[in-house]
Amino acid sequence: MFYKSVLFTPLLLVVAGIAAAEELDAVINDGARGFTKQANSPDKFFYGRVTLDSQGNIVHTFIKEGKVTRQTKIAMGKFNERKKQWLPGEAIEGGVGADLFTETGKVLRVRITLADDKTTIKRILVTKTEEEGLDAVINDGTRGFTKQANSPDKFFYGRVTLDSQGNIVHTFIKEGKVTRQTEIAMGKFNERKKQWLPGEPIEGGVGADLFTETGKVLRVRITLADDKTTIKRILVTKTEEKAAAPAREFDAIYKNKGLRTNGRGPISFVRIERDRSGKVINKFGLQTGLVTADTKYVMGKYNEAEKKWEAGDEIANGLDGDLLKDPGAKTIYVHITLRDDRRGIAQFLVTQIGEQAEK
Repeated sequence: MFYKSVLFTPLLLVVAGIAAAEELDAVINDGARGFTKQANSPDKFFYGRVTLDSQGNIVHTFIKEGKVTRQTKIAMGKFNERKKQWLPGEAIEGGVGADLFTETGKVLRVRITLADDKTTIKRILVTKTEEEGLDAVINDGTRGFTKQANSPDKFFYGRVTLDSQGNIVHTFIKEGKVTRQTEIAMGKFNERKKQWLPGEPIEGGVGADLFTETGKVLRVRITLADDKTTIKRILVTKTEEKAAAPAREFDAIYKNKGLRTNGRGPISFVRIERDRSGKVINKFGLQTGLVTADTKYVMGKYNEAEKKWEAGDEIANGLDGDLLKDPGAKTIYVHITLRDDRRGIAQFLVTQIGEQAEK
């Protein structure tokens, strides 16, 4: 496994000739449309550059400004299975001014090719069209907020971030607004379109037993209106008896430490997901955790036979030692083990140290 040694020598990248044009995955959604409209310039075009997990699901979106010209090719994309790449299909009449790009409430998944200046767009291929939606859960926590609000139109849900296996990594409680127009139904997954579609309507809406019964966890797909609060549609995609406990062990990149008293205090990290070879395939948002005087700081040893990390030598002086005192200067990969109650970090195991911190 490539990442089992702890200290790595820097990689030397040799680039010959002129840099190749950059290709990237992106979305055109109402947020990007808003920036484009506000710019009010025929050549300015905003898009959301995305990070995808191994299943093609969006993990992060960053709004970027691009420049379209008369030479920009805009077409539907067609995937070439043999070459494993997107190729241009039918040209889109009207370009980025076509209804396909300007219609609110729709999300276009696109493949963008940039020129060497990293701003001018040489080509946009539309790879998928879908309605705006997000993954969420309805659990006892969200039910408590909804009940406390005591308002017929206020509805709380837990917006979630998923890893490549569909497991929940983060949950953020969000407030939404349901109306008489909110469509509430069981979801059915269309394999051909690779999207959730409405099935049988749920009688009683969010007041149905399915939503209010304590101890149950609903996995749902929520579509929001332009105001990002009003809920247009809720599709129930899965019902579970109880909430799955957060993973007790996971990989991460150590970012920073806060003020500690007697060894107790916060640290921040970015949780990551690796594939079987050890390559990082997913990065999630910045999180915080609690370390205490009982937290163990150790170097990692990878057990190839059992495919797991084991504790090696203790790290002198923990977070204040020479190895860990300056996480801003280098990338420090760690394997974190939480306490049984998930309220603190039991073990902080260093798996890899890069030569330079990620920006």
